[in-house]
Amino acid sequence: MRAASLCAWLVVLAGAAQADVAFKDQPDTSGTFILDERSEANCEKASLPGASCLAASTVLGPNRRLPNVSGLLWLLGTIGLTGHEHVMVIGDNDQDKAFMAGLLYLAGQKKITIMVSRLDDLKDADLAPGTTRSKTRQKVFEAPMRDDAIIVRSELSMAIAANQPLTIVDMRSEAEYWGQKLRAARGGHIPGAILHSPGDVPANGSVIIIYGHDTVDGLVALTRLVSKGGSGRVLMDGWGGWAADGTLPVDAVTFAGWSKTSKASPPTEPDNTRLLIAAGVLVLGAFGAGYFVRWLTTGSKE
Repeated sequence: MRAASLCAWLVVLAGAAQADVAFKDQPDTSGTFILDERSEANCEKASLPGASCLAASTVLGPNRRLPNVSGLLWLLGTIGLTGHEHVMVIGDNDQDKAFMAGLLYLAGQKKITIMVSRLDDLKDADLAPGTTRSKTRQKVFEAPMRDDAIIVRSELSMAIAANQPLTIVDMRSEAEYWGQKLRAARGGHIPGAILHSPGDVPANGSVIIIYGHDTVDGLVALTRLVSKGGSGRVLMDGWGGWAADGTLPVDAVTFAGWSKTSKASPPTEPDNTRLLIAAGVLVLGAFGAGYFVRWLTTGSKE
């Protein structure tokens, strides 16, 4: 079963704080805080005037993991954000721009715009060196965090067990969804999850839960959803975290080393016929070896 485009997801969670998130082709620098997501070297070399440099790689730790909440808010304060500004995210990588926007959305940023055009494509733009972040916090990020847009594994597993009305959307590839390609401890998908693809999904009033392989994929999907007027909750550690917890259920489950040529689960028990044949071969081999040794010791004397 496959799901709709994010453009069609217009379900709004009760009580969820909404942000003004939008994609635009051209920069709008009037009254905006410009955040350049490229590497510090490229940003410092040339960016839009007044831009602050904060690369996605600076935010992410090993295995693309996020810092804790206090570390994240401190990091945003080092570039002078309080959460009340209109931030325009610029750069050359679409996923990194959407990820940074999603991170700002969760942190509580008031208004966010993502510039679709690559900075290199703005031929007539007046460029200037970007400002690298401070070693200390310049301002206190004080906007309330949108923690109601996050769902953790334990909460989701309990909701599934209780048969709550959920719309769980898997943002990975079809091969990963069916367990044919593995990037985690297990392959497959969360029970009841539908695979994202272009099309229509009815706005049935249920809660939308989105997840990708990891935090980055999930926040990219959340950004696109919110920018289209929808709302949802993101499983922060994605499929990687879910698959690593052996207590959680999985549909179309596979494990590394299994050959999966169909969408059915691989066998979980050994083939008894093959075991019997192997045992017979071993018995005959032992009998033949014993007879040969006996012939060597007695046959030559007869």
